[in-house]
Amino acid sequence: MSRAFGGLTTIIIVLSLAIAPGHAADKAAVKCSTGKQKAAVKKIGSKLKCHQKANAADLPVDQECLAKAETKFSESIAKIEAKGGCIITGDEATMSRPRTSAWTRSTV
Repeated sequence: MSRAFGGLTTIIIVLSLAIAPGHAADKAAVKCSTGKQKAAVKKIGSKLKCHQKANAADLPVDQECLAKAETKFSESIAKIEAKGGCIITGDEATMSRPRTSAWTRSTV
């Protein structure tokens, strides 16, 4: 019984060591993806604030304000990708493209 238990323990240890690196890679990829999503949401929020300020003052939207939001977004994406773990890199332009969903098309 003891010998079988020792063999089973060895198998469990070997399997956990084989699985652990994959789990760490998955965790890094999720962290990267989440960071990119947060950066995109912050960019949208910053741009909305630019529009809100312009509307409140009955002025055109400040282009410097919009450019600042874009710059911060680019810097955030570069910082996230530099940490490593991202499955897809260089997708900043893709993330910045406007998207329309069925919901937006039906409500606009």
